Amino acid sequence: MGSIISVVNRKGGVGKTTLSIGLADAFVSDFQLSTVVVDLDPQANATRCLLPDDKFEKSVDSQRNLKGFLSIEAQNLDRRPTDYVHGMIGTIRGRAHVAYALMANSDSFWGYENEELRSGNEASFRARLERAFLDLASFYDIVIVDCPPGQTISAEVALKHSHLVLCPITPERMALWGKDLLKSYANETAPNVPVKFVVSMKQNNQTANQFFEQIEQDPDVLKTPGQGTRFSSAYFSRSVRVQKHIESRRQNRHMHQLWGNKAQLELLNIARAIKTELDECESN
Repeated sequence: MGSIISVVNRKGGVGKTTLSIGLADAFVSDFQLSTVVVDLDPQANATRCLLPDDKFEKSVDSQRNLKGFLSIEAQNLDRRPTDYVHGMIGTIRGRAHVAYALMANSDSFWGYENEELRSGNEASFRARLERAFLDLASFYDIVIVDCPPGQTISAEVALKHSHLVLCPITPERMALWGKDLLKSYANETAPNVPVKFVVSMKQNNQTANQFFEQIEQDPDVLKTPGQGTRFSSAYFSRSVRVQKHIESRRQNRHMHQLWGNKAQLELLNIARAIKTELDECESN
């Protein structure tokens, strides 16, 4: 079985999608691990980043996405989640032999999930989504779930079946206030799943410096190799180059061409730290 990593925060705009896509690139590029990104957010930011506009529209029309699989699964038809993913072969140059895929989403998933719950199908919905995660984990080495903001049934199922929960947080006072609440939510939902925080949205100001001083020794914050936490995992979500990459992703590029050298280094270090966490969890 592969490892399931859920990227979650109840706030929006903290870098969940950027972190999810960046880690997928890093796992494929640096570790050569087959990876699938599951876009669990109906805003579909990960889908729009990874699929060209024409393919995105086709995925909606053909329901080659998460809603499409769950709908077919409800009819007890013999299909697998892998039949509904989009292959991203060639995204990272030199790694064409490593499977890189996306389980797409669209805004219609909001209505679909709500209708399933209103119709009394919550148990069935949970079971179908659980099968999707576990089946993908049987096929890919790494499953990265980009969760929606807020608290949803879908995110809850993802957390419960994860091997690691990642929470991106921004360098500001409110993030510190919300950090313990976010950890409590994750621990209550998935008591046996480790939770780690990743600092995003780099800012060079006094408030950010005070924030980093407070969290530098926090055991809940993911420590990247040889750097501690200070600004070591924030550039990937802030630079102009990264924003350009997210808005218009170019295919078949080396990772440093996609992200820039600084962001690439941060993402590779985060991926290495995550790999260490996963290996420790497996050994225990």
